[in-house]
Amino acid sequence: MSIVLTEPMTVSQVWTELKRWRLQNGNHRQITFGWFVLALDVLNMLDVVRLENGLLYKTVRI
Repeated sequence: MSIVLTEPMTVSQVWTELKRWRLQNGNHRQITFGWFVLALDVLNMLDVVRLENGLLYKTVRI
């Protein structure tokens, strides 16, 4: 996820970019939107990403 989340994006934008990135890098196995959302939930619980005002952000660690 962090590969495609280079700037604040909506969930839909990240989903689209992730699918594009996977195809460009030879990974043709599909993942479902449900698994994608589950991954976002885990990343949020680990404080890697946050959702704010409809946009996903990478969390900056200091």
